[in-house]
Amino acid sequence: MSLYRNPGERASEAVTFRLTVNEKRLLDHLAFRAETTLTDLFRDLLAQRAREIEVEELPPEPVRRRPGRPRKTPIETKTAVPATPLTPVSEPEEDVNAPMATFGELVEGFRGHFSDRAEGTRKELDEAIRYLRDNTALTALLRRNMPLSDLTSDRLASVRDAMKNMEMRFSKRNLHLTYLRMMLQWAMRQPDVTLNIDPKTDLEAFSIKEISNAWPGPLGTERRST
Repeated sequence: MSLYRNPGERASEAVTFRLTVNEKRLLDHLAFRAETTLTDLFRDLLAQRAREIEVEELPPEPVRRRPGRPRKTPIETKTAVPATPLTPVSEPEEDVNAPMATFGELVEGFRGHFSDRAEGTRKELDEAIRYLRDNTALTALLRRNMPLSDLTSDRLASVRDAMKNMEMRFSKRNLHLTYLRMMLQWAMRQPDVTLNIDPKTDLEAFSIKEISNAWPGPLGTERRST
């Protein structure tokens, strides 16, 4: 039985890039070190870049008209409808939720804000939250009951250093860092939250140069040399 895929999930679009010789060699090398194909590597880089610049939704797809002359549709005759008095619109109730005061409340508030996103994106967020809560070093730095007033640039720098020294794939490490940065940027836009931090600077994405084990090969160097 053939595996059915939705049209939006089928890899049916071909894209051509022009690269220099060294850029092509670098692309092949990164795919080899990441143990993946060129297509999957490009998809990972594309998704990572979208998260970094906070692109959460695609623009609406342009309407495509079928070839040929459009079909004529009969003009409907409109019948006059007597006007009905408008009923007063009830004002929405004010939000009675207490203002965010701790890091745990900030995380849960962002989770609610993120609840209308795609299922895959929500799973990535949940994975990032579990990563922050289950890791001993990060839990000590970002306690759930920590007052938001204690969230400083120095503390975020310590969080980034702790993540830098952990054993994890380079792309996954940056993905968790991106979601933490998104949570803090969202919190800073809330009227009841005051944070003296700069998430984009304090939690800058990791570069390959600063992560010694960013692209581990399929086998250790010692094993391949024997």
